[in-house]
Amino acid sequence: MLSPLTHEDPARIAAHQLLARLGSGGMGTVYLARTPTGRTAALKTMHPRIAADPASRTRFRLEIDAARVIGGRYGAQVFDADPLAPTPWLATEYVIGPPLGDAVGACGPLPEPAVRALGAALCEALGQLHSSGVVHRDLKPSNIMVTADGPRLIDFGIARAAGDEHLTRTGTAAGTPAYMSPEQAMGDEHEAAGDVFALAGVLVFAATGRAPFGSGQAADLLYRVRYAEPDLSRVPPALVPLFARCLAKDPSRRPATADLRAHLATHSGEFTDVLPQPLLDEIGRRATAVWLPSPPRLPAPAPAPHEPTVTSGSATGSSGPSRRRLFALGGGSLLAVAAAGAGAWSWWGRADREQAPSAVWRTTFTAPASEERAAPLVVGDRLIVNGSSGVRAFDVATGDPSWSSGELAGPWRTAADGSRMFGLSPVGSNPYAFTVSSVGPADGSFTARAAMLDKWAGGLKYERLLCVADDKAFAVAGVKTRKQGETQTDGPDTVWSLLAADLGRGEAVWDLSLGRTGSAGQTYVMARVVGESLIICGKGTSGPYIASYNASYAHHNWSVRIAPDELRSGHGELAADDRNIYLGGDALRARSLSTGKTVWSFKRSGTAFGAPVVVDGVVYAGDGTGSGGLVAVDADNGRLIWRESDPPAPSPRFGPAPVVGQAHVYRRSANGIVAVDRSSHKAAWTFRTDATDLTASPSHRLLFAVAERSVVALPFA
Repeated sequence: MLSPLTHEDPARIAAHQLLARLGSGGMGTVYLARTPTGRTAALKTMHPRIAADPASRTRFRLEIDAARVIGGRYGAQVFDADPLAPTPWLATEYVIGPPLGDAVGACGPLPEPAVRALGAALCEALGQLHSSGVVHRDLKPSNIMVTADGPRLIDFGIARAAGDEHLTRTGTAAGTPAYMSPEQAMGDEHEAAGDVFALAGVLVFAATGRAPFGSGQAADLLYRVRYAEPDLSRVPPALVPLFARCLAKDPSRRPATADLRAHLATHSGEFTDVLPQPLLDEIGRRATAVWLPSPPRLPAPAPAPHEPTVTSGSATGSSGPSRRRLFALGGGSLLAVAAAGAGAWSWWGRADREQAPSAVWRTTFTAPASEERAAPLVVGDRLIVNGSSGVRAFDVATGDPSWSSGELAGPWRTAADGSRMFGLSPVGSNPYAFTVSSVGPADGSFTARAAMLDKWAGGLKYERLLCVADDKAFAVAGVKTRKQGETQTDGPDTVWSLLAADLGRGEAVWDLSLGRTGSAGQTYVMARVVGESLIICGKGTSGPYIASYNASYAHHNWSVRIAPDELRSGHGELAADDRNIYLGGDALRARSLSTGKTVWSFKRSGTAFGAPVVVDGVVYAGDGTGSGGLVAVDADNGRLIWRESDPPAPSPRFGPAPVVGQAHVYRRSANGIVAVDRSSHKAAWTFRTDATDLTASPSHRLLFAVAERSVVALPFA
């Protein structure tokens, strides 16, 4: 959430001490700061080159004025500002709580009582703004912070006095397409009724996880806003007529904020009473995070760029604070404890970058905290989330849950070849044989037995279905030592085999003994068929290793020891091409597919790379240290091709592999999912989410971000 100050950042701005960066973009930077009286603030600045534009300075001054109008009850209290300084700046209260978009993304759609309470409070906020003759003009989920004592309105960058055409050209639409009013979409005057339209869109999103006019390209959204009917099919029935009035194309048919509040307000207790517990936990986490030590300032870079090392070689539930405790902390601002907080301006980190796209769909599911997971994958029209508690399948197009299976529990009991899914199952006359069956894509049932292998015992805890390729299933299984009808358990005397089963013939075509490795003697992180080789990356009794076997017959090609960091960086499909295998860790390494030896390594002082991916001769990986970001390295020689410029947040240490699209490379960051433009090498946008895994379906043009208990789908380009 916090990034270190760079060597170029000042120690102070006016009397405010700078502690860390909250975000930076083309317009300026937002800092975590300390006021002269000891309060914690979000301090927003403009870049000098932007400040040289008189119109930009005027907008900044108007933003300060609007923030002062809304005040600390419904917004972020303005502590101090200087719009005339060489570097204009604004210091506000540091609001505790996630943006509404993040809250829904992480915790799912809000229940009806929470939607009503949220809407009623926002009506009060807009009423205060409108009574002062100011319209917000950019109401959307990312501009609403959810705190323990109610929502806060922020980011007044395009707010202005109602009827004031200054700084806005006639016929020009300014705002966010998914939440614009029809009149704003046509470039006409956006008055108070336009804010009501946008508020209804925000509440539809809060209740369903979707914007009322969907998602997509700006032109498509603007057309639907102007001419199409909103999708209210998932809105609680009692709210549908009210939201339909607010979303009327004719501004005169929309209710005023006071009328809308009267219809929404049914709850007279505390705001925290209607919030789901996971959201309260997140607010509590942010309230705690502000007291953690600030990251140390980054040193100045070396005078000359550090060249990569190129070496020649042969060619894996907190109860949270109580509702009363959260409210007692001062809700949105911790006024009782030095007005500190966590959760900041949604402006931070985007500035002149593109607006992050709205989610195509979101869904939540039940799962144990921190369960072991395999990387998510797409099989046909289903997104598969595979964990130790079971397999869950979701419709790729809608996010609707398709099925779940506890029989397939365990991230190494299923495998897929892209269009078909297989699992280990007790199907057939001998339930104690090692059985591979196809899994029905519609309901998760075992539809047909692909292979029943009597030599090996079925149902052992540590048996593994490693991967499926070329109509063969590759697996690790324990050799049967009990008679039919007798239950066998795996133990230190179990003899294990690596085997290949022909799924067409239903029989093993080869097997190699792995010996008595013990119940948990082998941990397999990644397995993949590359050309004629089966590559396995895992941890054995002697440490981490990578091994190669002939995929067609029983032959062990080679094994090499690898560093623990190379194993920790492995998540998802093993990165490989027709010559090399690529691993992360303390360096990006290419290992020869024919020998396992290091061909080249790309290393920079103090870096740690997550799992890489190789596409069209370029290896991409996230740098999980320092300023972080993405690197692109030549797969032939390990030379740096480009590095992400001014990353908004670092990649996680040993994070998942990036996902490469035609226009963007998508990576996980401390703030969410970052889309890095492949041409400019800069972050185009950041979608706020706590998702830990990424995968994509190019045919559906969707990117999927999977969190501990939720999935969100984004446009993939």
